[in-house]
Amino acid sequence: MSRCREPKDCALLREDYLECLHHSKEFQRRNRIYKEEQRKLRAASRKPEEGKESVDKHHH
Repeated sequence: MSRCREPKDCALLREDYLECLHHSKEFQRRNRIYKEEQRKLRAASRKPEEGKESVDKHHH
């Protein structure tokens, strides 16, 4: 990076270096994945309950 004539020429190197130091993109990605997994688990836990209610209504 120190050999770049223009700062824009080494922007990707700088970005990689900062990611290596701080892992901010990795943490953001992990957070998005975790939130999506939690959303799917909540959605899946609601579906069987709704299904049970409709089955119970038909049996009574």
